[in-house]
Amino acid sequence: MDKSNLLLIIIFLFLAGTTSWLSNRGANDVSTQSRRAQHLPDFYMENVVSTEMDEQGMPARQLLAQKIVHYPDDGSSDYLKPRMVVLEQEKPPWKFRASAAHQSGDGKTLLLQGKVNIDRESGHGVEPMHVITRDLKINTETEFAETDQPILMLSLKDKTEGVGMQAWMKSPMKIKLLSKVRGHYDVEN
Repeated sequence: MDKSNLLLIIIFLFLAGTTSWLSNRGANDVSTQSRRAQHLPDFYMENVVSTEMDEQGMPARQLLAQKIVHYPDDGSSDYLKPRMVVLEQEKPPWKFRASAAHQSGDGKTLLLQGKVNIDRESGHGVEPMHVITRDLKINTETEFAETDQPILMLSLKDKTEGVGMQAWMKSPMKIKLLSKVRGHYDVEN
């Protein structure tokens, strides 16, 4: 074998080895990047009860869940069987239940997913109320809730149905049904 053929073989082997090394390095970089881009949990908690206080140090809201899973890539959390209780001074609390929920990373938006039940017991000057809807989005700072799904509201002998709702849960409480509103109300004589 002459020197020129040997030199070509060495150059070829060097290029093949370098190409293989660069190819494997690029695959590892892509694998590392894809792992970082995935939405993977960093921790979870079970049987959680969290109480948030207002400016005066009084309980304002409780969030309970069978399980909470936290995701570090965006700070969001998923909840299994969440229950939220919105507390008001001298009035019965609003109680929200759903099978699942998703909370944004900043904690300001809570999306109750699937069937949502909202209940409030009777109290001084307040009638009991039961609300059934789906996919309810709640702004946890302002206690504003909304959905574009069908809604059913029951209170004593009254029944109201509609599609879409906006609700301001803080006093003065206000509920606005957005379309296809129908109601049946018993009026005392």
